[in-house]
Amino acid sequence: MESAGFAGHRPLGVLRRASDAGALHQRSLRTYLDTSWHSGACSHVNRTGSAVSQDYRSRIDIDSEIGMSEPCAMRVAMDRDLEQLGERIAEQAAHLDAAMYRFLTDLREFDERGGWHTQGALSCAHWLAWRVGCDLVTGRERVRVARKLGEFAVIGDALRRGEVSYSKVRALVRVATPENEALLLDHARLMTASQLEKLSRKYALVQRHGQDPHPLGDAQRRYVRRRDTEDGMVKIEAVLHPEEAELVWTMINHAATQLTREPAPPASDASAEAGVAGQAPRDAGTQPSSTP
Repeated sequence: MESAGFAGHRPLGVLRRASDAGALHQRSLRTYLDTSWHSGACSHVNRTGSAVSQDYRSRIDIDSEIGMSEPCAMRVAMDRDLEQLGERIAEQAAHLDAAMYRFLTDLREFDERGGWHTQGALSCAHWLAWRVGCDLVTGRERVRVARKLGEFAVIGDALRRGEVSYSKVRALVRVATPENEALLLDHARLMTASQLEKLSRKYALVQRHGQDPHPLGDAQRRYVRRRDTEDGMVKIEAVLHPEEAELVWTMINHAATQLTREPAPPASDASAEAGVAGQAPRDAGTQPSSTP
């Protein structure tokens, strides 16, 4: 069954290019064999495996012509099988992302029309937790992404086509605007989802600092807290500007250095204290005992 955005089996590389998953290993021998072998090979993913054995026989015939031993040819055929398996996994992941686009589109419409309220749920996320079986955190996240995705047609189309994953779209919609949507999508195609998450978090901080209209917003974000722990220690937590944090950290390091460099008590005082401590037991031992 064909899914939306796909016309049957699509050529490899259209769904999920190698740049999305990282650079592939260099295969010098395989490159030489593929030069002559790929001329008659199928460019689509083989899901049934019916044509695989025929392709392998063709490769083994080529291996024989160039003088490659049969064990080596079989090893190359096994490597090719693993490579096709990996490509098939990538295509299936792209189909899942395309299905996720349809899911988010329907979820957005369901949320806008108040379907969750009609069925007695507290929110759309609560309805997802009941009807779909996801937890509330996941439900809220998907509702958020579904709402934001309606504002960005370019990102939504990339998800529909399976060009980017849902994880990347989730990070993109946090910071995307109509002006930077295409630029962020270009970066997303060249980065992993983890790298894109870090980029989005840092970009969101820049946006928040540059777009804070409240004059007291910056002061309200800065604080210093002290809490006494159960074991008698003190926990201090602070959120400051980088230059303020650097000043506080410098003062703490200076105080710690001074404490470690405090001089030891003078030797004369120590010997005097030791003498007094030793004299007391002797005096106690020489006191006369009272007779009954």
